[in-house]
Amino acid sequence: MRTHFIFFLFLFSVELLSFNVNDSLLTITQFPFRVDSIKIVGNEITKENVILNEIDFRIGESLDSARLFFNRERIFSLKIFTDVNLLQEKNDTLNILVINVKESWYIWLIPQLFFADRDYSKISYGLRLDLNNFRGMNEEIKLIFTLGFDPSLRISYRVPYLFKSENIFSDFLLETVNAENRSLIAEEIYGEDFKQKIYSFRFNLGKRFDLFNRLALTSGFNYIETPKYFPKINASDDRIDRVFYLGLRYTYDTRDLIQFPTNGEIFISDLTNKGFGFDNINYQIFFFDYRKYFPLSSDLSAKFRVMTRQAIGDDVPFYDQSFIGLNERIRGHFSLQQEGNSSYFSSVEINFPIIKEYFFSMELPVIPKSLTSFRTAIYAHSFFDVGLSRMRNIPINFSNLNSGFGIGLTILTLPYNIARIEYAINNLGIKEIILDLGISF
Repeated sequence: MRTHFIFFLFLFSVELLSFNVNDSLLTITQFPFRVDSIKIVGNEITKENVILNEIDFRIGESLDSARLFFNRERIFSLKIFTDVNLLQEKNDTLNILVINVKESWYIWLIPQLFFADRDYSKISYGLRLDLNNFRGMNEEIKLIFTLGFDPSLRISYRVPYLFKSENIFSDFLLETVNAENRSLIAEEIYGEDFKQKIYSFRFNLGKRFDLFNRLALTSGFNYIETPKYFPKINASDDRIDRVFYLGLRYTYDTRDLIQFPTNGEIFISDLTNKGFGFDNINYQIFFFDYRKYFPLSSDLSAKFRVMTRQAIGDDVPFYDQSFIGLNERIRGHFSLQQEGNSSYFSSVEINFPIIKEYFFSMELPVIPKSLTSFRTAIYAHSFFDVGLSRMRNIPINFSNLNSGFGIGLTILTLPYNIARIEYAINNLGIKEIILDLGISF
């Protein structure tokens, strides 16, 4: 996970502010609250329909406090606001729901320093240019240049509303990377570590059917060049693989705050066919991921996850195998790497808020306030992870499962970043301290 921290000189005084409203607005105190009218304020750039497309109610409906909170978090999940409040405006005859937002800064030139595969020995560095909320439609343009481990150049563009009336979304990616081999089996066959030059193009086109359901078609092409040819290190009969692929992904997502959910669920099912027989390349990748979030009490919340990735076919190249220890890591076995045709991972976590929510803002000269304002929170958590990878035709042996449990702290500075520090013990009794970015899941 890549870091996005920006440090400013702390000149003059620092003022901590909570969100205040003017005298004409009141927080909603009586439920159910009937919505007779909706008014959006604070959106200097963002189009109103971007916000309205995230709410699950319409004019004339009544809301309780839980549903009001859910919709507030869904708007915040757009990742373009530093604060969101749903308020009631005084009116003798109508209940006006005011959606009051504070927009985050949208142009970033960020120095990059990160660890590839979340491995502290794989240091990469470079520059990243982000244009967020482009044209006020929550579009996103990214240009990333890195050196060090896996030097690369990446250009991507995401447009949530390619055709507004049909709720069609799209994104594309162009990337070139000089990638270190990840497969330990491939390294043993090759006789030494090696790199592969990779040129990639990906294009997604999808439809959002309603607030929760999406279907997307993925197409793309990978050019993968290896210094020497070895069977299964390459997918083709040559040291250069040219791989066309086509896939279909369904997503069902009812999470409240996507950056750090405490309620809802997400289900992802993805099937991709690669090669289509060209250059004797033909295999499939199936991915399944289910995550559930739910409150246990007014403060405690829990979540669990089950995931599997299946590489299907007789000649799946080692670079497309299913790994544990790269993107998916078992806390307690954080540096352990396993690979195979299939990988399985599951996790359970319980969270308790130390600081549930605080709006933080710094007053600095010249610098816009949207750059120095964010929503903060600190959560303590306990966790249990288990997983493994295995080759085809090898039955699952529960004695080979790797697991770990422990405790930790999650620090949120939304919408910008999340950091974690964790103490884990694995099934062998080995202890480790983990520093990581992003939520666990």
